Amino acid sequence: MNPTQINIEEVERLTQIAAREGTATLIAVVFIILVMPFLWIQFNRINKTLINIDRNTKGYISDEALKNVLEIYISDIRNKEQSYIYNKIEKNQLAEYYEGYIENNILNRGLAQVNEKREALISLTTYNNVNQFRSITEKNLTYHISKIKKVFSEELARESIDYENLKSVTNREMELFE
Repeated sequence: MNPTQINIEEVERLTQIAAREGTATLIAVVFIILVMPFLWIQFNRINKTLINIDRNTKGYISDEALKNVLEIYISDIRNKEQSYIYNKIEKNQLAEYYEGYIENNILNRGLAQVNEKREALISLTTYNNVNQFRSITEKNLTYHISKIKKVFSEELARESIDYENLKSVTNREMELFE
């Protein structure tokens, strides 16, 4: 065989091999390109799940320390709410602006304090504990403020407001809240 002669059969055989290998490579590349977004989505889901598991199982502070912190936070909310209500009673603003203060301000201030404490708790404990604290505290605070509101409305209906009675009811309900 002379170097200038081309063996057609050999070229054809090599072309078939190249075509077969090229097609296989093309199919593999197309498959990888099509599967990558699906794998990326799955990876992100697994990663988020692992992050949530890590967040919810990480030991921040001991249960006993957490209990002490929660007691302090609840006591702080109680004291601020009670002081606010007492202040409004002493200024007679609760009678004058009954709906504004009882319906809105008192409860909203309390819920804002709960959210403030919730934010502070995030660095101390798990999200489950934080959300449970918020849920229970908001429910209890709403309940006790509604009881205070009921007494205020009864006092206003009688048109003889006993401010000492209002203070004692506030104190009792805030003690029960705490």
